[in-house]
Amino acid sequence: MTAELAVVLPAMTVLLAILLLSVSAGMLQLRLEEGQERALVRWRVAILQRRY
Repeated sequence: MTAELAVVLPAMTVLLAILLLSVSAGMLQLRLEEGQERALVRWRVAILQRRY
């Protein structure tokens, strides 16, 4: 049992790290998209205010 555990634990640790990094990258992507949308809205408002 000890040999199997010695093989499985590092593999599970790597899988958990990959999972956490994937979730983190997904959350960062969402934040960047939201920031881009806000910046675009601000830019459009500034353009419209210059026209009038």
